[in-house]
Amino acid sequence: MPVSSQDIPRHLDPALIDLDNPNPVALFDLYSRIYSLISTSNYRQAEEVLQSIEGISAPGTTQKVLNEYNELLKNIIHELNQTERSLTEAYSHLLWLREIQASESLRVAAPHLESANSSTQRLDSESTTISNILKNSPIALQEGRAQVEALIQELDQSILDGLNQVEDVILERSAGLEDTQIQVSLDSGNPWVGSSITLAGSLSTLQGETMGDKGLDILYNGEITGITTDGEGDFTHTLNIPYRYTGSQDIRVTYWPSLDDASLYSPSTESVDISPRFYIPQITLRLPDYVYPGAQYEIQGYISYIDVPQIQGISLNVFGAEYHEVTTDTGGFTFFIIIPDNAPNGVNTLSVKVEPMEVYGPGGISDDLYVKRFPLTIN
Repeated sequence: MPVSSQDIPRHLDPALIDLDNPNPVALFDLYSRIYSLISTSNYRQAEEVLQSIEGISAPGTTQKVLNEYNELLKNIIHELNQTERSLTEAYSHLLWLREIQASESLRVAAPHLESANSSTQRLDSESTTISNILKNSPIALQEGRAQVEALIQELDQSILDGLNQVEDVILERSAGLEDTQIQVSLDSGNPWVGSSITLAGSLSTLQGETMGDKGLDILYNGEITGITTDGEGDFTHTLNIPYRYTGSQDIRVTYWPSLDDASLYSPSTESVDISPRFYIPQITLRLPDYVYPGAQYEIQGYISYIDVPQIQGISLNVFGAEYHEVTTDTGGFTFFIIIPDNAPNGVNTLSVKVEPMEVYGPGGISDDLYVKRFPLTIN
């Protein structure tokens, strides 16, 4: 029987998506459109498309993951928009050789870009989770994430180019200015997340003349804090270490001469790194060799942290046939799953994600559930 082009099924138009019954293909198309708009700096339109996705009503498992994913995207759009505004302002100042104002704008742009980059990195696990739940390929989301990363690298280069231009302007205009230097020390370079450290140091000229009552900026964790040196040019400041589970983190102290000092001193900056500590979870799962559609199974597991006694109260999110929130009891956990009647034959994925709790960092594990379907025989 001949088949006409009208008989071939089409992908849904994302504009016609049913908000009460989202189609995975149309949903991923919407996300692809958002990523495309972000990569071309059309942030207003990207926000409008994202708002349409936020109106989608989905089952509990999908809704929770979509909400987390959408929140990350919303943050990225906002931060990139703020970054580009600051860059535009910086280059406008450079045209008028106002290096101090340009530096200020570039300094403001940096933490916004850092926040956008952090959110982009976190999209990885959420993309995989969405794809597992909707039984769809994560390629569209991964490609979109790559587009945003490329834009972030481009903006990062723009900030570096801007700083280089500022330095060129300063060199042109700094004849006769006195060079300055900042010395910084920490009471701990390896603090626990959730704790605090003391930053201490001094501001002086290269000739050793102390610079009292001068303003300094401390850039850490995407935030800028202004402090002032004492009469001897010394300073101390307490920094709170956030529950941010990453490796090395940069703390930067910068002296930008005030308008009154711009004709006397050159700017200077100094950076120090810290590596916050947190416990990393190790997870084991005990799964049946195989499962059958329609049947219920008990899943057991265990979570431990190196050099730490078993603890209670760690939250786990389980993504698979159903969504579960379970809590450990002295390290162990148990939950039950019912294999859907329409579960495909063969390998299915069960994922367990550990939610961070204070000094106990995040983690996760994915394992295979092998589904066996009874063969249909006709006598």
